[in-house]
Amino acid sequence: MSGTDLKLGSRAVTYLLVGAIAVVAAGAAILEITMRGQAARAAALPKELSVDSMKAQMSEPGKLMQTMRDTLRREDLTDEQRRQAMQNSREVMRATMAQRVDEYFDAPEEDKTTVLDRHIDEFLARMAEWEKARSERPELSEEERERMQNTFPPPTQEQRKARSESIDPDRMARAMAYFSAVRSRMGERGIKMPSRPGGRGGPRGPFGP
Repeated sequence: MSGTDLKLGSRAVTYLLVGAIAVVAAGAAILEITMRGQAARAAALPKELSVDSMKAQMSEPGKLMQTMRDTLRREDLTDEQRRQAMQNSREVMRATMAQRVDEYFDAPEEDKTTVLDRHIDEFLARMAEWEKARSERPELSEEERERMQNTFPPPTQEQRKARSESIDPDRMARAMAYFSAVRSRMGERGIKMPSRPGGRGGPRGPFGP
C-alpha cells in the first residue's frame, strides 16, 4: 500500500468514526428524550389528584382524606405518583392554613375573635365529618399499610433539616401565634382539642403542625 493510499484510508476511517459517533450521540439523545417522556407520563397524575382538584375537595369535609385513602388502594398508580399526590395534598393543606393565618392577622382587632370562632366552628364540623366518614370506611388492610409505609417512609435527618431550614421564620412565628390564639379561644369556649383522626394524640389539620 502506498503512502497516498494510507492517507486516504486514514481519512476514510476518520470520517467513518465521526459519522459513527454522531449516530451514537443522536441515538443517545433520542433515547434520553424518550425516557424523559416515559418518566413524565409515568409521573403524570390523574386530574382528581392535581392541586387544583384537591383545593376544590377542601370544601367537602372528609373528601380530601377519602381521596388520599383511595390513592393507596389504586392499582393504576406508581409509588412515585402516590408520593406526588401526597405532596399535592400537603401543599393544599399548607395553603389553606396560611390563608387562615393571614385572614386572622389581617382582620381588625375587634373582629379577630369572630374570625377565630368561625375557624374553630369550621374545624369542629370538619372533624365530625372526618370521624363519620372514617367510621363508615373499612380499615386499611395489612397490605395497604405495608404499601403506605414503603411509599411514605419517615423523613431522614437530612430531609428534616432541609425542611426546617426552608421554613420562613416570620411565617412560622405568625402561624404559632395563630395556633396559640386558637387554643386560647377554644379554652375560653370550653372546647377540648380533638385527637388526630385514627385515635392518635395531638392536634392535626388547620390547628396543628
